[in-house]
Amino acid sequence: MRVRGGHMAKTTLEALRGWFDGKEGLREFLVEHAPDRVELLDAGLKRIEAIEALRKDPLPVCFLGGAGVGKSTLLNAVVGGTRSLLPAGGVGPLTALATRLSFAEKPYFEARYHGGDKVNQVLFALERAFTSDGAAASEDAGEDAAKSADSRSEKRTAYTQLAALLIRGDQFKTQDMPYLMDGLRQALGSEPKWKATISPDDLRRIERLSEVLSSPDRTRRVELTSGAETAFYKELHEHAAGSLAPVIRELEVGYNSPILKSGLVLVDLPGVGVANDEYQEVTAEWIRKARAVVLVVDRAGFTKASADLLKETTFLNSLLHDSPDNPDPARLVVVATKLDQPALEERQRIKDLEPESVQPFVHYFEDVCRRAVDVMRNQVETQLVSFVEDGASATREARDEVVNRVVAGLSVHPLSATEYRALLLSDEDAPRRLKRIEESGVPAFQESLRSMATSRLSDLEARIATQKELWSTQARTAVEVVVAKWDEDNRAEEEAQRLKQELEEFSRGLRTELANREGAFRNFLSETMPSLIEAELERASLEAEKAIRTRLRKYRSFNWRTLQAAIRRGGTFHGARKVELPVELSLEFEEPLAVVWSKKLLVELRRRTKLMGEDHVQLVEPIVGWARSQGARVKPRMVEALHEDLKASTADLGQVGREAIDELKETVKLELYKQVEKAVRSHCQAFVKSGEAEGAGVLSRMIEFLDDNLGPSVVDAARPKAKEVLLRNYEKVRDDIRSVFRQRSNPIQMAVSTLVDSHEEHVRRSDAQRRKTVLARGRTLLAACPRGAA
Repeated sequence: MRVRGGHMAKTTLEALRGWFDGKEGLREFLVEHAPDRVELLDAGLKRIEAIEALRKDPLPVCFLGGAGVGKSTLLNAVVGGTRSLLPAGGVGPLTALATRLSFAEKPYFEARYHGGDKVNQVLFALERAFTSDGAAASEDAGEDAAKSADSRSEKRTAYTQLAALLIRGDQFKTQDMPYLMDGLRQALGSEPKWKATISPDDLRRIERLSEVLSSPDRTRRVELTSGAETAFYKELHEHAAGSLAPVIRELEVGYNSPILKSGLVLVDLPGVGVANDEYQEVTAEWIRKARAVVLVVDRAGFTKASADLLKETTFLNSLLHDSPDNPDPARLVVVATKLDQPALEERQRIKDLEPESVQPFVHYFEDVCRRAVDVMRNQVETQLVSFVEDGASATREARDEVVNRVVAGLSVHPLSATEYRALLLSDEDAPRRLKRIEESGVPAFQESLRSMATSRLSDLEARIATQKELWSTQARTAVEVVVAKWDEDNRAEEEAQRLKQELEEFSRGLRTELANREGAFRNFLSETMPSLIEAELERASLEAEKAIRTRLRKYRSFNWRTLQAAIRRGGTFHGARKVELPVELSLEFEEPLAVVWSKKLLVELRRRTKLMGEDHVQLVEPIVGWARSQGARVKPRMVEALHEDLKASTADLGQVGREAIDELKETVKLELYKQVEKAVRSHCQAFVKSGEAEGAGVLSRMIEFLDDNLGPSVVDAARPKAKEVLLRNYEKVRDDIRSVFRQRSNPIQMAVSTLVDSHEEHVRRSDAQRRKTVLARGRTLLAACPRGAA
C-alpha cells in the first residue's frame, strides 16, 4: 500500500531517475566526460530508493497483554468499529497465534499454517500422559512417572483442551482421551489405535484439518465476495479461534479501516502463558520490526507482570542495540481498559451515601481516567527500575538510558472500548452510559496511533530530503566541473603542461600524507576492528557469565519440585512460579553483546570512517587555495566544486551501518536465542539422563548444576554464534564503507586532474565545434535538474 504523501515522493524520485537515465540524460553525459562519477551517483539513487521503499511499508505496532485484559475487544473497537474481527478470549496456553491487521479495500484473510509436526506434538503428549496414568503400557512412561501429579495434570489438561479444539471444535467440550487421540491420528493419516467411533461432525473437522496439513504451501487466502459476508466472517472466526486456530502460525486480516489506511499494521501478539519456544519465535519476529508497542492493562495498571512481559518479549533489550547518536524512538503506549468498572463502583458508592449528590456516569469515568494517567506513569517508572537493577553492572548505564528513553516517550491512554462500541452500535441491549464517542477515550488513542505513522513518515521524508540534496549536489557538481573544463580559454598546450608540473610538485607531499592515512584506515578496517570485536566479545562474554550466575542464584529459593520440573522440561516450566531459563539466559547474554556493538564498536567505526572522509576534505583544501592564488591561469571553481562534493558526502559517512543495526537485532534475537535454548535443553537432558535429577540430595545437586554447570556451558555455546553474528554484521558495514571510498578514490588526483588534464584531454577540447556541443548539453542538463531536487 502507499501511505499518505507517497505519490509526490515517487514523482520526485521518478524525475531524478528520468534526469539521470533518460535519453541524452546525465548518465550518458558522464559516461563520456566523467565516468568515475557514475558509480557514486548510481549508489546514491539506490539509497534514496531504499528509503522510499520504507515509506510504502506500513508501520508495525505490536499489541501485548495478559489474558482477560480486553486486548481483542480494544483492537475490534479501534479497527472494526461495529464489526468484531478478532474473537475475545484465546485458544489455550499452548497456541502462539499472531494476528496481523492490514489495510485492504476489500476484506480478506490469509492464514499460514504449521505442518503436521504441530498436531503430532499434541498427539505424542496425550499418549504419554494417557499411558503414564496406567491406562495402557508404553515405553515412554518411565520418565513421566516421576513427575508430580499436579504437573502432569496441568500439562494433560492443556493438551486435552487443544485436542478438543482441533477435533471437536470447542476446547471445553468433554471427551475421553482415546477419542481425541484417534481423531488426531486420522488427521495425520495414521491408523486409529483406540478403536474410537468418531461423530460425523468431528469427521468433517478432521477431514478439513487433514487437507490443511497436506497443503503444499500451507497458506490459504479468502476474500469477501458479494453476498457471502456471513460465511466469510464465520470462516475467519474458525481460523482465529475455532478448530483450525491451533495449526495457524500467522493470520493476516485485511480490512477497510481508516486507522489502517493511515499507514499502520496492527499486530495482536500471543498472550502471556503460551509455550515458550513458540512464544519467543512469534513475538521476536514482530517485536524486532515494531517501532511501537501497545501494552494493554486492566484497572490494576502497569504491574510487575507488565514489566516482565516487556523484558520477556525482548522489547527492552532491542532498544540496547540502538546507537547513541541515532536512536530509534522508544515508543511504549500503555492502554488501560475496563475503567468503566471502577467508575460505576464509585458512582454507586456516592449514590448509596449521598443520593442527592450523584453525578452522571461520565463525571466519574473522566475522573478515574485522569487519575489513571498519573498513576500508570509512576507505575511504569517504578516497575522498570527492576530492568536497570537486575543485571550486570557493566551494562547498567545502557539499561538506565533505555528506561529513560521509554519513560520520556511514554503515552498512557485510559479508555473504555465497550462504551465506545455501545455508542457506535446504538443497541438497546447494550446500554450507553456515555453521550459522546470522544468521552470513551478511543478516538484519542486512534489519533495517537495515527501520529506515530505521521511521525515516522516525517522522519523518512527528512532522510529522503537529505539524501536527495546530497545526490543533487554531487550530480550538479559533476556536470559543473565538466562544463568549467570545456568553458576555459583554450590555453597553449605548453602552458597546460607547465601548470600540471607545478601542481604535481605542489601536491607531492599531500599525496604521501593521503597514502599514509588511507593505509592506516585500511589497516583499521582489516586488522584493528576484527581484533577489537574479538576482545570486546571476550569481555562481554565474561560480563554475561557473571550476570547469568547471578540470575541462576535466584532459583535457590524455589521449591525443589519446581526446579525438578523445569530441568526435566529442558529449562521451562509454568507452575506456581515461572521458570524460563532459555529466555532469561539468552537475554543476559544478548545485553552486553548489544551494548558492545551499538555503543562501542559501531560508534568507533563511524568515528574513524568520518575522520577519513574529513581527511579527504582537509587534504584537498591546499589545492583549492593554490588554484585561487593562480589568478587567471586557472579557474578555481572547478576544484571548489569537487571540494564541496567531498564535504557533502563526508557528512553522510556518520550514518554508515544504519541498516546493519536492524539485521543485528534480528539475528541476535533469533539465532542467539535458539543457540542458548539448545544449550540449556541439552544440558538439562544430560543432567536428567545421569540420574542426578532424582533421589536423596536432589536439591543440592540441582543447585550445583545451575551454579557451576549450566551458566558456563551456555556462554561457551553462545560465544561462537555471537562472534559469527558480530563479524558478519561488521563485514557488511565494512563493505559499505569500502564501496563509498572506492567511489571517491584518490581525491588528490581527482583535484589535480580537474585543474589540468592530460595532453589527450586538452587536444580533445580544442575542437571548437565539439566544445560548443558539450557546453550546450551540460547547461541543458543543469537547467533540466528536477525542481526541489537541487
